[in-house]
Amino acid sequence: MVSEKEFDNLLIVLGKRLNQDTLTLEGVSRIEALADIVKHQDMSTTIVAFCGGITEGQSRSEAAAMLEHFQSLVTETDIQGIGAILVEDASTNTVENIQLLAKELTESGIVPPGSRPVNVTLLSNDYHLYRVFTVQRLLDQQGLLKYLVQCCQQAGLAIKLSYDPHQHVFVPYPHKETQGQLFVLLDRLTIYRVYLQGVVAGVFSEPLSELVKEPYRIAQASLEALENQIDNSCGLFNALCEQLATIREVVETTAQLTEPNSLALPLAKLDELLTQLNRALDPEQA
Repeated sequence: MVSEKEFDNLLIVLGKRLNQDTLTLEGVSRIEALADIVKHQDMSTTIVAFCGGITEGQSRSEAAAMLEHFQSLVTETDIQGIGAILVEDASTNTVENIQLLAKELTESGIVPPGSRPVNVTLLSNDYHLYRVFTVQRLLDQQGLLKYLVQCCQQAGLAIKLSYDPHQHVFVPYPHKETQGQLFVLLDRLTIYRVYLQGVVAGVFSEPLSELVKEPYRIAQASLEALENQIDNSCGLFNALCEQLATIREVVETTAQLTEPNSLALPLAKLDELLTQLNRALDPEQA
């Protein structure tokens, strides 16, 4: 059914993996930030979209868990003051969040094709959006923000999405302990992985010798900080040293390579290691 109401804004709440079907502290922090916005701002022409499906080992979607917690934090009046609520509960990662949300917006009829452009705001934790915006700034062809605009255009939807981080909602990461710091540092290595993915896919038109410089610098700084944290943690995370040494070797060797065929295997190795360590270091998945 096509909506008779026109909307000015779309607030996208990105999902976080559940633990035993329960919203984690990180997910809770995102919803608390959303509840504060809803209580203090006019939301009558805003669509609030909860994104996140059922991930491995869970039996409910991230979107459903977030919506349920949101409803527990606000009043019925607050909810009625929102222009529309959309639940995208099929995606399992940020890329799918973007792709399936565009599809859901179209099929729901909330934003019919041909409607006036809608301003898009992303809401997530700071480390997550730091990665999203850094990739967009450094590796435009691989950027999720650009991808969202393209997906919406393909669906016949016009959106306005600022690449300025200050126009979005960065929620402080709630885990300040050593493991949380390691997790955030490890996440920054994803920027280099995205660079390698782009090279292998052949999407970059810029000279790779220039394009690699900043992703490489970020990877080096992150590895150094990870190693320093481990050295200062009284041996608690020493088991990670071997994996980090392998990651450093992959980064060092691939930074000098430009042929996609020569990068496919190192990329697969890096992807495997980062996935394993992400799960091992995430304070909410241990």
